[in-house]
Amino acid sequence: MDPKSKSLFIKLMMMTGSSHDGEALVAIRKANAILAEANVNWEEFLAALDQSHDRSYMTPPSKRKEAKRDPTEFSDVGGNEKHDNEAEIDALFERVYDRVHSGSSFYEFVQSVHDFWIQKGYLTEKQYQAIRRASR
Repeated sequence: MDPKSKSLFIKLMMMTGSSHDGEALVAIRKANAILAEANVNWEEFLAALDQSHDRSYMTPPSKRKEAKRDPTEFSDVGGNEKHDNEAEIDALFERVYDRVHSGSSFYEFVQSVHDFWIQKGYLTEKQYQAIRRASR
C-alpha cells in the first residue's frame, strides 16, 4: 500500500469512531475498499504495520511539512480556492451531520462532499460555502 493510501486509510479508521453512524459506516467501507484495491486483508495490513519502520503517516497534518505545490495547479481567481483547514472543516461536517437527516437528498449531497474531502484533502470554494451554510 502506497503512503498516500495508508494515510487516507488511517484517517478513515479514525472516522469510524464518529457518533454519526452513516459517517462511520462510510469510513469503514472506504477503508475496506482501500485494502481490497491493495489486495491486502486486515491481518496482512496489521502485520505489516508492526514490521514497518515508516510511521510518517502518524504525523498529524498540522505538523507535516507542506508539500511543494505546482503554482499552476490552482488559482485563487474565480472561486477556485482550496479550503484545507482540517480542524475547521471536520467541525463543520460534525455540525452538519447533527442537523441533516439520513436518507434525505441533502444528506446524500453532504456525503458526496464529505467523500470528496476524504479523498482529496480539500474542499472547493463552492463546497466549502455549502457546508458552512448548512452548519449554521
